[in-house]
Amino acid sequence: MCSSLPPELLDLIVDHLHNERATLEACSLVSKLWVPRARRHLFAHVEFYGFRSAVQRWMKTSPDPSSSPSYHTRTLSICSLGPGTATGTDVGRWIHAFHSVVHLRMGSNDRTENRGGDPVSLLPSHRLSPAIRSLHLCWISIPHSEIFDLMCSFPLLEDFTFVPSGHEGDTDGLFP
Repeated sequence: MCSSLPPELLDLIVDHLHNERATLEACSLVSKLWVPRARRHLFAHVEFYGFRSAVQRWMKTSPDPSSSPSYHTRTLSICSLGPGTATGTDVGRWIHAFHSVVHLRMGSNDRTENRGGDPVSLLPSHRLSPAIRSLHLCWISIPHSEIFDLMCSFPLLEDFTFVPSGHEGDTDGLFP
């Protein structure tokens, strides 16, 4: 029955459900034809908490970047970065799969997490999509030269926010 509907109509149905996560998950179980369109909405926003463990789980679930749902990710949030967590071969292997990201948010939910420690390295972030238009860095101890280099690596950057460690300003909306 599902195969008798034109693909354009199936796409419209799934697109209409873009805010209904449970329904999209059910749609992806109904028919293999619905999976790609449902993934487009299910993986549009990806958040990593507890960086190392989250990356390891993602790599275990999606070991092949070419078939990873990260292709559909438009907003990537990497929260709870600790000193040195953004370095290493783990990041290099998976971060390039997020080549469609337009909004990148990196930082920590805990203001004290990065105080007094080694700075976080953002060098692997340079492998992300050059299409990034929005970059938000929050509560991270980062060398200023690396922030500038990161900004320059995104030629389409339109929106930049940096809230340094210990800043008492209002950061509502940067991270959940």
